[in-house]
Amino acid sequence: MPPTWTLDVSTFLVLLSENEETSFRRANKRLLDVLSLAPVSGLQAYLRSYDGLIDVQDRDYLSPYGKKTAPLRNIRVAQMMSRCSLLEDGLVRVYGISNTAQLDARKRRLVAACCFIAALSWLSFALLVSVAFCVHASTWVGKSNLLALAVWSVYLRILDAMSFIPSKATPSFPDKADAAIFLGRRNSALILEGSRKDILQWTGLGLSLRTTIAHRWHGPLKGLQTFARVGTFILLAFMFSTIPNGSVEDQAILVAYNVLGQLNTWLGLYIHAHRTLLDLETISQVRVATRTHVYATLLRRYRDEDWIGLEILPRTPAWDRWRRQVVRDPVIDAKELWEQCSESDLERCKRNPCTG
Repeated sequence: MPPTWTLDVSTFLVLLSENEETSFRRANKRLLDVLSLAPVSGLQAYLRSYDGLIDVQDRDYLSPYGKKTAPLRNIRVAQMMSRCSLLEDGLVRVYGISNTAQLDARKRRLVAACCFIAALSWLSFALLVSVAFCVHASTWVGKSNLLALAVWSVYLRILDAMSFIPSKATPSFPDKADAAIFLGRRNSALILEGSRKDILQWTGLGLSLRTTIAHRWHGPLKGLQTFARVGTFILLAFMFSTIPNGSVEDQAILVAYNVLGQLNTWLGLYIHAHRTLLDLETISQVRVATRTHVYATLLRRYRDEDWIGLEILPRTPAWDRWRRQVVRDPVIDAKELWEQCSESDLERCKRNPCTG
């Protein structure tokens, strides 16, 4: 051990990933995630208030039936769109929300992958503990940090499982048809179709704190959450002050353990995203060349030329004419129709000069 102690956190901070860990916490983790012995990959995420963790607004979506926009609050759906590339340019994807809990081959493979990751975390932890206690160059720094991080990670995951539960709500006319439309950056869109209850569960409901639903949990959970935030700060201070002063073997053990945590978080988010996608049924995938074709696909699918104009189409005579005609003629190319409407509008302005 070096005779002079120093405090250098730069080599350790690079291993921390607050955004990924926060997304993983919001993903409504399952039992196998809680049982993992991999460390949390971003400890500083647990310094934040538990109340702020449930406030999520990822992006807005369009409702063709409600004729409005609303924020997406379900982080599982946001992660699914991002990690499964559902807003890939050039495609309009339509999915139906399935209410049948069928365990097909793809879901079984994902469950097996979760079991494998949990088992791998236990085996890896056992191997690192063996190395820490068998290698003579390893000191109390590596051993204490390894055990403290493992035990604290288990505590934090169990507390999350106790603190957060899926939100519940029942809309008016829950069985009526509804849809949610997510527009991509250019010429793409994702459409989820189902009942009003389905759409609410997939877009408007995320996580709720158990303390706000069951008041008998308020005192105990608040105390445990405060203890978690204070304990996390103490653990971080301990690690920042001891790890840089340990031996090379100590630091190598902690780096390897943190890499295991990073891998566990990344694979967990990937598996959760694809598991969510398997709860949807593919209805159609339409190739589109331009943003105009995306608008035409939406208008023709829902047969109402007014709702889309309220939010995303310009209010000009040419666009108003295009919006009506693209619904009446489902065969004509949307871009060619727009050019015709635009040229017609220019000719009209030439005959009768437009005034500002």
